[in-house]
Amino acid sequence: KMDETSWNTATPAFVQGDIGATPSPLDNAATTIVSAGITTTAGNSLIIAVDHDDGCGTTASTITDSNSNSGWTAIFSAVKDNSNGQTLELFYLPNIVTAGASHKVTATLPGSCSFRRMIVHEVSGLNTTSSIDQFGCSANDAGTAVATGTNAAGATCTNSTSITTTTDGQYIFAVAMATNGTNTIAPAAGSLFTERVTESPASDEMQSQDYIQPSAGAINSTWTFSGTNNSITGIASF
Repeated sequence: KMDETSWNTATPAFVQGDIGATPSPLDNAATTIVSAGITTTAGNSLIIAVDHDDGCGTTASTITDSNSNSGWTAIFSAVKDNSNGQTLELFYLPNIVTAGASHKVTATLPGSCSFRRMIVHEVSGLNTTSSIDQFGCSANDAGTAVATGTNAAGATCTNSTSITTTTDGQYIFAVAMATNGTNTIAPAAGSLFTERVTESPASDEMQSQDYIQPSAGAINSTWTFSGTNNSITGIASF
């Protein structure tokens, strides 16, 4: 598996979240999306979800941050909702070497995109060299409930039902994007996951969840929409 050299030596924990903020408004065309900024801690990790329309292209975005950290890695890119022309991408930075106040993340998009969204998680306790284990994604063109799919890290992201982690105590990051309509997103009833960050500057809503899985095995993340809604989702285990 990609980058599977060692695993977490401390219990992972969600520290804080951030959202895309500029150039504003996020439904106007621009070639970047930049997070609002948070005060980060060295040695922690950052996980990023980016969503944009396909009108600007479908090649992978480029991620940088205001403190010029190196090591940004794509988990997957170009998971598409073909019905609504949107793309979801996931990235992570295993080790924040240069931290501090007003730490911002910038996604440089494949072109001038008229629809842009971003969610950021800062997480403590992850392996600072590399810790990605599994990832998955799904595109649901019509329905009120969605679940993520599975792939071994390093593979192409395709639809499936769950991911199967390989070690105990992993941090599970999941994100869903409502790609049409004005419906809200909430964790499915009985979900093990905790809702963390919602990016909703307009009618479309993007939401993240996370969970510390005590024992390795199969797991998926699910959301329920308030009405019928197309969607794209992603999940990754660390």
